Amino acid sequence: MTSEIEHNARIQRNFRNIVLYSDVFSSSQSSRLLTHSIDFFDLSKEADQMNDVLQILSYIAIILTFFIYWWMLVKMHKQVTIAHKASHLNNIFTLIDYIQRPEHVKARKTLFSLRGKELNSWTPDELNDAERAASSWDVVGILLQQMDDEDATQIILKAWDQSIRDSYAIASLELLPSLTQARNGGNWDRFRWLANLV
Repeated sequence: MTSEIEHNARIQRNFRNIVLYSDVFSSSQSSRLLTHSIDFFDLSKEADQMNDVLQILSYIAIILTFFIYWWMLVKMHKQVTIAHKASHLNNIFTLIDYIQRPEHVKARKTLFSLRGKELNSWTPDELNDAERAASSWDVVGILLQQMDDEDATQIILKAWDQSIRDSYAIASLELLPSLTQARNGGNWDRFRWLANLV
């Protein structure tokens, strides 16, 4: 009987320990859950703040990217403008070089020397030089029309206005009509256009 009483007493002690342990465990668990929920709430708040900071940083990055692209476009525009001006000047220098070629200068001098002289009395060399002078001005007119550049046209006209005027005055009397007839065409329109500008 004592062993039965001891056995019952042991069972009651164990039961009390289990109940006590379960109370301690459950209060510890709820305290831990409460701590975790508070920590989660704090983390959620920090995450929202971090999200706001990241959003502000992304806006700043977008604005900076816009300004960088704008700055690059301004630089590219300047480079294109410089390249266009360089090309423009190069075209003018090429045209000036063409006009000042020694064979064209010589041809114009020959043409000027033929003023008032009958076409049938011109030597073959004089005729070739006169034709070269007229052709060179026709080519200049073609190039100026193709360039479609008022500045280039004005530079050429100011520098060679007298030469163009005299060349056309001499050539248009007999040379150009006879060359047109001899070649069955070739109307020297650009040379005429150039002469009308001066």
